Amino acid sequence: MKYATLALFLSFNLSQAADDAASKKLLAEIEGVYTIAAAERAGSAPPGNFLEEIQQVAIKDGKLTITFKIEGKAEEKSAAIAVNAGTKPMQIDMSPEKDKTIPGILQPDGETLKVCWNDTADGKRPTAFTTSKEDKNFYLLLKRMKK
Repeated sequence: MKYATLALFLSFNLSQAADDAASKKLLAEIEGVYTIAAAERAGSAPPGNFLEEIQQVAIKDGKLTITFKIEGKAEEKSAAIAVNAGTKPMQIDMSPEKDKTIPGILQPDGETLKVCWNDTADGKRPTAFTTSKEDKNFYLLLKRMKK
């Protein structure tokens, strides 16, 4: 029994280390600068010129930064990010403030990246890349910019 418990403990720690390595690899894989190819919130397209105001979405060094251009001025909003490659779908947690975490999911596919999150008060992690009036999820389809 003692050896079975030890084996379970070791296999858990090894799988956790593998997940950590896979998550680090995922974070490196998604680093880059993107444009928004599509967006949806709560089952609807974003209002007015929302997409035109966003110049780019950059992921680098564990941070996601959105650059807006509003009335000719550039403004950036950033969040620290953590990813978990060991789940289906893969998870992303975004922390725009010290004590706030926004749960989401992501799916890289070549030069595109799907991201879906829920930043409402209850903050339930989405389970699919969809939005509706009921869940109020936010979905972005990002396309990597050419260097």
